[in-house]
Amino acid sequence: MLNPNLYPFRRADSVPGMGLDVVLLEPWNRGSHQRWAQGLAAHSRHRVHVIGSTDDRWRRALRTNPVDFGRRIEALDHPIDCLIASTPIDLPAVLGHARRSLAGVPCVLYAHETQVAYPAGPKGGQASPAMAADWGSMLVADVVVVASRHHKSALEQALPPYAAEHHDADPEAADRAAEIASQLVVIPQGVTSEGCGEPGTGPPRILWNHRWAHDKAPERFVHAMNQLAGDGLDFEILALGEVERSGRAAQRRLVDTLPGRIACLGHQHRHDYDTAIRTADIVVSTARHEFFGVAVAEAIAAGARPLLPDRLAYPELIPPELSGELLYRGALSAALRPLLSQNRSDLHRHQRQTLGHIERFSWDRVVSLYDDVIESVVVGS
Repeated sequence: MLNPNLYPFRRADSVPGMGLDVVLLEPWNRGSHQRWAQGLAAHSRHRVHVIGSTDDRWRRALRTNPVDFGRRIEALDHPIDCLIASTPIDLPAVLGHARRSLAGVPCVLYAHETQVAYPAGPKGGQASPAMAADWGSMLVADVVVVASRHHKSALEQALPPYAAEHHDADPEAADRAAEIASQLVVIPQGVTSEGCGEPGTGPPRILWNHRWAHDKAPERFVHAMNQLAGDGLDFEILALGEVERSGRAAQRRLVDTLPGRIACLGHQHRHDYDTAIRTADIVVSTARHEFFGVAVAEAIAAGARPLLPDRLAYPELIPPELSGELLYRGALSAALRPLLSQNRSDLHRHQRQTLGHIERFSWDRVVSLYDDVIESVVVGS
């Protein structure tokens, strides 16, 4: 139900089936966030107007976006039935800066990630302003949506202690946090696929398509590649993804030690990225943290055999009956070694099952879940 104290008004003509006017705020208008926003706008049965941030520094954008978003919302020439806000965002500040246009408008918070449930950085620190923005945004949203059961579970564990510690003047803060966490709605990110690639020739291709950043542990990936190369195994590397400061040393080591094995390197434009992942045989991860794993999901949809850590959100991306073969514990090199000696027919023998499982995350399948949430907050039930 809508909170009547926050949203006492609803447009009388805003009923399911008529097509609602939705504004979607995307504070990190790049990469998987941008594809998610574009995918929802393209597939929804409602009219979704995307307002993306122009700031590419997310910590600074927490401060600057509310003013910018408020100005652009107030300039719209049509009424709004529903607001969708993606994290990271200071939603209370946005609502304040657009109070004339958003009076009575229900709000859905889509938590791509939450700093409250994020691991500490390489120096042990956490983004306290962003954690406070997470908490405040959850308090004012009518519905909070996350992309995986793993993310929901992480917030169920992390949110009440955070609220109790940082809002100790409010004796009910922890209980309120537990209630919010228990009511989280799980809707996967939509996955866009350009189709499954054809079987390749030559050595097997190992795909790494993550951000080169501390939370993705690229140094573990590079270490595994060097170990396997040292064993004399034949393979090529597709080392994609943007490079952040914490991942520069790992990428530099890969380039310095295995230049002859790198088939594709660095951030690619979307067409080139789609082409590259369709040539991959195996997609791997060594991540310390992953709330959903859209890059891995895209690679599986393109035909790659997944080899993923048995933790985080990864078990949700593969058929449960294949978890023993497609998930690994321990070192990546030990899990990869036997695969690199298989022929392609054996390597891809589970492709039908993995493609079938990942299909459930396609936009055609998940968009109705988003649309249903939009309609439910608008009609108040």
